[in-house]
Amino acid sequence: MTVSIPESLTTLADDLRTAADTARDGFTDNVAELDIPGTAAGNSSGGPGLITAHASASDAASSAVGRLASVLEQDMDDIYACAFLFATTDEDAAERMRSETPRIGGIFPYNPTIDWSVYEGGR
Repeated sequence: MTVSIPESLTTLADDLRTAADTARDGFTDNVAELDIPGTAAGNSSGGPGLITAHASASDAASSAVGRLASVLEQDMDDIYACAFLFATTDEDAAERMRSETPRIGGIFPYNPTIDWSVYEGGR
């Protein structure tokens, strides 16, 4: 099985984008469920504090989900950049190898892994 690193990285980046969208959309679509009326705690002495704490927790959750989605999106961008660099580096190396490899009769490359300079008289 041949593994293509750029394609694998692109797939991973797509998965990260999906995860970021899912986290952000899932929270945004359901954040209204976290809203409670100011009278939800009744007329108890700790009621206002409970409502305030709940609102603070809801705001913190919103910030956390937003930051998580931002990190996933930044990772996605970085992985796309890596995939691009892998692909262009591979293409550049292949072209360099095609153009620099000495050929016998212009067709068949001799074994380019042999360092002929170490033999007496060179090649």
